[in-house]
Amino acid sequence: MKKYLRPLPFLIALVALVYGSLVLRGPRGLSDLAEKRAEARRLERENAELERLNNQKAGRVKKLENDRSTLEIEIRKILGMKKENETVFKDSNPMPANGGGTPSPAPVAP
Repeated sequence: MKKYLRPLPFLIALVALVYGSLVLRGPRGLSDLAEKRAEARRLERENAELERLNNQKAGRVKKLENDRSTLEIEIRKILGMKKENETVFKDSNPMPANGGGTPSPAPVAP
């Protein structure tokens, strides 16, 4: 083999190595790939949450379509209507924010 062809494989490998490192570290390199994967995971979680909400709302719509008593309760609640001879009590003190069904105890006077 001729002497001037001996370094050719080494030079080809060196050029490929430099080109590869530039491509991997460039603006569309590994960091961009990692960002795209993170965004894809976030969008998949968001899609799953939206699908859950959509299914929940579809169930609510189906219940309103098929159950007249649920529909009546909903309409009466929205429009503030009541039946004849019916008394509606409105609580001026809403439920406490403690999450329980019972009100918080009143403070004791000293």
